[in-house]
Amino acid sequence: MLRVALRFLQPSLSLWFAALFVATPTFAADPAGFSAVRRADAARIEAVLAADVPRLLAVLSEDLIYGHSDGRVQNKSEFVTAIGTGRVKYRAFEYIDTKLFEVSPGVISVQGLADFEAEAGGNTAKGRLRFLAVWRQEDDGKWRLLAYQSAPAASATP
Repeated sequence: MLRVALRFLQPSLSLWFAALFVATPTFAADPAGFSAVRRADAARIEAVLAADVPRLLAVLSEDLIYGHSDGRVQNKSEFVTAIGTGRVKYRAFEYIDTKLFEVSPGVISVQGLADFEAEAGGNTAKGRLRFLAVWRQEDDGKWRLLAYQSAPAASATP
């Protein structure tokens, strides 16, 4: 009886396994867009450190929402003005860890941990941040930063 049942199920099991194989997503070592987002993000950091407004404008979306670790939120114009006028001067920004995720086609998030040093109004801020950056591939095919939020990283010791 079992042998008959297995023969009956064999074709449907084969189809099920075939469907599972076809439906299972395959992940490349570098999914589409990850390399481009890494390059765009590196260009963003270089532009911020150099206070290079034209390079910064090229990698920021017109729809940018930039949330700082102190709770301030800026749009593209406000963020670029602060960098370009020197009101805020980033001295260092170095990733400790990053992970990229494809949120949906044309949207990639970068999250991780970074060390930074910045100066504003004569005060120096230095520390470790957790951050989430959302990159969008825009109509011209270029990846631009759409949203950014950071927060002070929790201390490793209680």
